[in-house]
Amino acid sequence: MLAKRVEKIAASTGKWKVNRVNDSWVLIGENDHVDFEDTSLGSVAFLLGMYADPNEKPERILKRYYGDLFEGDSID
Repeated sequence: MLAKRVEKIAASTGKWKVNRVNDSWVLIGENDHVDFEDTSLGSVAFLLGMYADPNEKPERILKRYYGDLFEGDSID
């Protein structure tokens, strides 16, 4: 379920998609090249947030994506 939420977030950017490859999660860019790969889905989701809005503060990205991933739960 968490993976589907991350995939949905990636699709909403219109630039990236997230796939599972072997034992890793990959963030794939517009040119179908792997932009990032990690065994942690959370790392991929965080970097997706950083790519989506590079001017936003990391604390806000964490709060927003935590809420998106866990359906509005807060980390306050």
